[in-house]
Amino acid sequence: PIDRRLAREEVERLLTAARGSANPQLKHIVTLMVLTGARQRELLEARWDQFDLDAGIWRVPDHRGQPARVIKLHP
Repeated sequence: PIDRRLAREEVERLLTAARGSANPQLKHIVTLMVLTGARQRELLEARWDQFDLDAGIWRVPDHRGQPARVIKLHP
């Protein structure tokens, strides 16, 4: 798989499009994906027990038997 980060202009266009969507949740989903680097499936399948808000981390389980991926959360 290709790992390419979006350019600032691309992120701005993506967020603008998400804010204009008929889906009221899309702007929140896209914002979280941009801020955390989470994948769509990870975000949509997230459960509260995966989050440690005191430590500021989200442990994303790997469904292939690998260790959980840790995403640092910003205050």
